[in-house]
Amino acid sequence: MKQRPLKMDAWGISYDEYKELYHFCQQYRAKKQAAADMLTMPCSIPRAVADASGRAEFLPHGGRTSNPVEAAAERREQLLNDVRMIERAATVADSELAPWILRAVTTKDGIALIDPPCGRRQFINARRKFFFVLSELKKGFLWDNKV
Repeated sequence: MKQRPLKMDAWGISYDEYKELYHFCQQYRAKKQAAADMLTMPCSIPRAVADASGRAEFLPHGGRTSNPVEAAAERREQLLNDVRMIERAATVADSELAPWILRAVTTKDGIALIDPPCGRRQFINARRKFFFVLSELKKGFLWDNKV
């Protein structure tokens, strides 16, 4: 069942920003899986080249020293930050409904399939609040749980 887009005008979120947040959330499972896969991925490290002083460095790439392990670690940390941001937004929006909100925003299941332990209107309002909180987190405006 396809979900209808939420009307987020009252929360100060345009339709385009809502769709961006929605698609960001749809990548949740893929990001979580990619971060887990990076722990076991084989990594070939290029040979370090010694400079005139005898200090070994990796060959420059793009104007900076290339280190594939460091790049993979940074990528994994970014993936995990995105996952934590989505989870935190769900918790801040409504701690009791967080698991249902998380499922609603990370899958294409309709509310009937999710079966939250509250009324439909209450759940939709919690989902709206989730997108507002996520928007604020992505902008770096929310630093604590006081929303």
